[in-house]
Amino acid sequence: MCIFLLGTAGSGKSTTVKALARYLEEEGFSYATVNLDPGAEYLPYKPGYDVRRKVTVRKLMIEKGLGPNSAQIEALKIVSDMIWSFMPEDDVEYCLIDTPGQLEIFAFTSIGPAVTSTIAERHRSAALFLVDATQTASLAEMVFMISMAKAVELRLGIPSIPVVNKSDLLSDEDKRKVEILLSFETEKLKKLIPEETAGIIADIAIGLAEVLSQYRLAARIVSISALNNTGIAEVFDLINETACVCGDLT
Repeated sequence: MCIFLLGTAGSGKSTTVKALARYLEEEGFSYATVNLDPGAEYLPYKPGYDVRRKVTVRKLMIEKGLGPNSAQIEALKIVSDMIWSFMPEDDVEYCLIDTPGQLEIFAFTSIGPAVTSTIAERHRSAALFLVDATQTASLAEMVFMISMAKAVELRLGIPSIPVVNKSDLLSDEDKRKVEILLSFETEKLKKLIPEETAGIIADIAIGLAEVLSQYRLAARIVSISALNNTGIAEVFDLINETACVCGDLT
């Protein structure tokens, strides 16, 4: 099972890879870690397979005179063309794939879909879409982020599990909002969103909530703290459900 870690910059993808790997190690599962970010300067885990051994953003910037974003795109094109050289040859139960920090470069260019479709042809695949709980101050913003998770799921063509990360840093009030989001009861969201957000933003958020309730996400939303290793077992429960056609993902 290949698990892609997705999310906006700073959402905790690499820290979550570390937490997932620790859980698999403790539970006795075989696994591999893969870093697909050619621009990473530091990782909190030691990847078994690392694209930086072949190409780095910094090197392309120096050699070709590219800006950081152009170098990232160029590097990922190289990665995409030789993706199997960065994947484990041994048969492991789980392969954790850390993606670039800039979500749009991976998910909203042709590169990401090419990588995920190539890997999904050989291996069952799913994604964890991380939402930084500390950067979503309102229910409307949370709905916008879950909408992005759905857009990325459709774009990449693999099931995506929305994961609210950094729950340990939330105030009691923000934890209450996350609980409301986790239940994703549309009528409750329609009532509560206008209480804290006004105007067209509230209207759009409510409309998106209704769309999401109609075109369900691939899995329930789960809250974790990758730093404190809380909620990790539930994440794997949902991952395993996505691999089962009879799994109730609503």
